[in-house]
Amino acid sequence: MPLSVTGKANIIINQLCEEMMQHWINLKQPGDKETVINIAAWMRHFTADFIAVFTAEKRMSFMKYYYQKLKNEPLTEEILDNEKFIEKRIDPSLKRPMTDDEIRGLMVDAYVAGTDT
Repeated sequence: MPLSVTGKANIIINQLCEEMMQHWINLKQPGDKETVINIAAWMRHFTADFIAVFTAEKRMSFMKYYYQKLKNEPLTEEILDNEKFIEKRIDPSLKRPMTDDEIRGLMVDAYVAGTDT
């Protein structure tokens, strides 16, 4: 049955948008007039969550983990230190942005084969 008829994609997107907006609201610190949000990073996590739920019907909570990283909770300090360590030693060729063709290929693979293959 086509996705446009089932409405499954719309339901998943609405749920994920609500979750993401709640995380954004919670990022605002008391006394701050504004909060800067890196929309590109959030969209990557949103897309990963959507693909996981849509293809495997399992929540991976990428947005939740990213939110916890941004909150700088004491439990995540060790994770942040490890990420800084990795960033210092990562191969520069891995830091380049992906090309449109690479992104298209990965999206086709995710939709056709799923994420667990």
